[in-house]
Amino acid sequence: MVTREPTRLAPKPGGFSDETHIFKALTMNAPNFKAVCMGRALMIPGMVGKKWGGEVRQGRQKLPLGAVGIYTARRKIRTGLQQLVTGSRNFNLSTITRRDLVEQGRGLGHVRS
Repeated sequence: MVTREPTRLAPKPGGFSDETHIFKALTMNAPNFKAVCMGRALMIPGMVGKKWGGEVRQGRQKLPLGAVGIYTARRKIRTGLQQLVTGSRNFNLSTITRRDLVEQGRGLGHVRS
């Protein structure tokens, strides 16, 4: 019996930018991965908000637009990831397997093992 080392994702330019990338990383490397780090994808909305400057008033509080951008992006990713995980009938991180990947086009069925 041949044993393989667990696969690891190497850092790549661009990184993970949306919920489908996170789900794919979790499924491709299940059960070895339990988390996916996102850096640039969450920094960009904050930097755009900071560049435009200003603040949003909500009652007595002043919220910087950079913080609003990061919160909104995080919320979008969280909601999308919840929908993907629920759609694949995985309600715990420990139940995600490589079989949860879905073919996205003709001729791509050979990618899944």
